[in-house]
Amino acid sequence: MVKFLFVIAHADPHATSTSHQLARSAEAHLKSKGHEVRLVDLINCGFKECASTDDFVKQLTPNDRFNYAQQQSPLDNLSSTIREQQENLLWCNNLIIFGPVWFYHLPACLYAYIERVFTAGWAYNFNIAREELPLYGRKALIVATTGAEGGYYSHGKGLASLDALFYSTTYGIHGCGFEVYRSQGIWSAAHLPPEQFEKKCQQLNLALEKLEKRPLLPFSDPGKKAGTDEIETFIPLQNIELEDAANA
Repeated sequence: MVKFLFVIAHADPHATSTSHQLARSAEAHLKSKGHEVRLVDLINCGFKECASTDDFVKQLTPNDRFNYAQQQSPLDNLSSTIREQQENLLWCNNLIIFGPVWFYHLPACLYAYIERVFTAGWAYNFNIAREELPLYGRKALIVATTGAEGGYYSHGKGLASLDALFYSTTYGIHGCGFEVYRSQGIWSAAHLPPEQFEKKCQQLNLALEKLEKRPLLPFSDPGKKAGTDEIETFIPLQNIELEDAANA
């Protein structure tokens, strides 16, 4: 039995987006296989808002300088919204992020979630080894829907691979102790006929069921790079097609 945390990063308040549909289909499938799933719909769970003083119990006086990272410690200074999501991260084995590609990135609510929940001194701490972090050993995957065809996200043909596009996001998650799987694109999701989209849902369900077979992103150990910026090694990566992941 595996514990999955589904985080949906989409602005649709009615939960009808393709990201929501993919997540709900996967939730039902994985539960039918005996796994546990918790689903967090970010904009309906307090993450429409960016980081602010509202995230803390102790409020500053008008003369205090606001340092967000410093306010994040100790943990009992965090709001109940933040603490609840930290507990979800501690609970899970796999973090699956669902969201669309908007303006070459994922929606802002995801970054509000990361900035507010992956707190300094807890999720990341430069004074201890990565292996000692509380989230160490968990794994993460981004499932991204796109408006464009997959070729647009291909090195040499279009922009770059999804893994290159999301490098700054996955690098930060990896730094918090996660191993990060190669990203999964659902190409032209909103333009697919219903029967084709349903097929994509079923393929993703199988891909998540076989998640342990999926390749990880090739992050380097600090200090072991050989004259090449790490992001350069991500740019030529070929996207993993959903059908291939389902049949792994």
